[in-house]
Parts: sequence; structure tokens; C-alpha cells
Amino acid sequence: MLMASFPEELNVNNLLGMDGRKGLSLSPNFPILRFGDSKMDYEKSEKTFSKFYIDTAYEFFNPVDAIRLLAAMTSPCDKLKIWLPTAENMYYLMYSLHDIRKIKFKDFKIPVRTVLSHFQRNRMITRFADLCEYERLFNSGGLYLLSELLYLNEKRDFGIIADN
Repeated sequence: MLMASFPEELNVNNLLGMDGRKGLSLSPNFPILRFGDSKMDYEKSEKTFSKFYIDTAYEFFNPVDAIRLLAAMTSPCDKLKIWLPTAENMYYLMYSLHDIRKIKFKDFKIPVRTVLSHFQRNRMITRFADLCEYERLFNSGGLYLLSELLYLNEKRDFGIIADN
């Protein structure tokens, strides 16, 4: 919410730096996000998300893994389209990144039981630090982070608008 309130001054790495944490390796194409109390513009959000997702997948991963990540985020209604994240997509995305990066559940600086409940989508991720911890180990250029932010904010009835 802080990033959305001050989009020109704050970004993910500024917030992490304020807390004394190391920044994340995000794609330079990571969109500037604004949140509001109205529903998101799905068409614009989908277009921004899919462009970022496809470009970043091929930038940060080898072609085979990029295709695997694209498959994880395909629309359940149209297999030729990258859609905004759903619970099922997030489940497949997290497990795909976990498998691609060969990460063990105990590698996260989060209790293993909590990590399992996040991966299984039994519990929503509520802490920004946890989101960033997942992104840090997944090293996805922001694929995971943006997907989770879009998913979580839609669930909380906040609209999200990507400015670039």
C-alpha cells in the first residue's frame, strides 16, 4: 500500500532497504503499481501482466523452464492466453519455481509449516517480508512477486493498476 501511495518515490527495493534488507533482482520491466478501493481494470491489468510475464520468463529462465512457467499461468478457460493469477495458477507457479530452482522448504527464512500452507494455498501470504523472501529464493525477476501481489489484492477487493 505504501508503494501505491507514493509510486514515484517507493518501490519494492526501497521498502526493503528501509528495513535493512537486501534488495531483490527484479526485471527492469517490473510495472509501477497503484492500488485503489475500486475493482481493477481486468483488460489493462491482463495485458500488462501477460507482457511482463512472458518477457521476464524468457529473460530470467532458460527456454524449457520459461515454457513451464508460462504453462503454469495459462488461463483455465483459454490455453492460449496468460490470465491474471488464480489460486490454481499460483499453486502451479510456486511449485514450478520451487522445482526449477531446486529449493527445499527449509531454505526459506519462514517456518516450514507456514511455507507448506502457503504453497498449498491453504493460507494467504500476509507479510510483505514473506513475499520478498519467496521472490528472493525463486529469483524470478518479479514473476512470482507480481503474480502474488495481483492475486492477493484482488482477493482483498483492492483494484490494482499497472502504469507501465
